[in-house]
Amino acid sequence: MPESLYRVKFDDVAITAIHPTGSRNVVRWDKLTKVTIRTADGEPWELDLFWGFHEDAFDPSAAFPGGTPGAQKLIDSLEKRLPDLSAEQVEKAMCSNGNALFEVWKSDTIHLKDGRDIPVHGWIRKTH
Repeated sequence: MPESLYRVKFDDVAITAIHPTGSRNVVRWDKLTKVTIRTADGEPWELDLFWGFHEDAFDPSAAFPGGTPGAQKLIDSLEKRLPDLSAEQVEKAMCSNGNALFEVWKSDTIHLKDGRDIPVHGWIRKTH
């Protein structure tokens, strides 16, 4: 599906990714544990870059293609909201033309479903 059919919105509480089917995925800023960029080696007309916002160490809780309407405004705000955002990793991802996963930011804690926060202690593997 074309990235123009996706939407992303954000405010001071959460990020909302809206799929073309109308389904919504929401990630609260205070629950955010990791931001990733996944790239693919598809044809030039295929979607090949996806932003992922994680509430745990596994699959993103919300993801959307890089050219999604509203994405650039969110991406521009990340530097202010996430001061440790790796501009170097973002640049590498933007220049990638292969299948790769780039971790561009991670929290010092993981938010458990029972409401507890635990320190990461490096158990989230760095990706390239």
